[in-house]
Amino acid sequence: MTWCLALRNGSIARTDSSCFGQSNTQCEHIAACVGDLLIASKDPDSVVKLLTEKCQFKLKGTGPTEFHLGCDFFRDEEGVLCYGPKKHIEKIRDDYRRICGAWPKPATSPLVAGDHPELDASELLNEDDQKTHQSLIGALQWAIQISRFDIQTSVMTLSRFRAMPRQGHLDRVKRIHGHLSKMRHAAIKIRTDAPGYSNIPVKLSVRLGTLLLR
Repeated sequence: MTWCLALRNGSIARTDSSCFGQSNTQCEHIAACVGDLLIASKDPDSVVKLLTEKCQFKLKGTGPTEFHLGCDFFRDEEGVLCYGPKKHIEKIRDDYRRICGAWPKPATSPLVAGDHPELDASELLNEDDQKTHQSLIGALQWAIQISRFDIQTSVMTLSRFRAMPRQGHLDRVKRIHGHLSKMRHAAIKIRTDAPGYSNIPVKLSVRLGTLLLR
């Protein structure tokens, strides 16, 4: 793909999984993961045409991005591009129900405030429950990779106990699944315009300014 974009643009740069093309009028990006491509361009149809006709790549399912690497892509009511792993979380919920025999219990936060899993002294899990703990942790780790950064610290903390988890650790992992299930519609918005702070109270905006300066 690198030489294909080089045919189209004046300069080219490449990383392990991406290539960038830049000319005097535009900048284009093709992100590749195994056989999946994600194209960012003002004219993506012309990039697809270049890849299929001139470079002889065989592509299928080309069109506006709706689903990529476990993430749903959509536009909100304001037309802002958003993405979030809703379908992946639905799969996680189904797997949780199959493993645990019930839907995850909704939780408003990944862990309870002030919790200290390292001080847990509950009973050690048997071999089967250890596998359950590890499987549930693994599902959460992929959710983090595809945008659910809000659970990252909690999952990282509980991942420390995968070799010898206790019942309390498993209960906490189940709580994180409950939080992810309750907040499964959360998404990241991609904006290119300057954000507006007019609706933020004056005291809060001053604090934000201080934080940014530090």
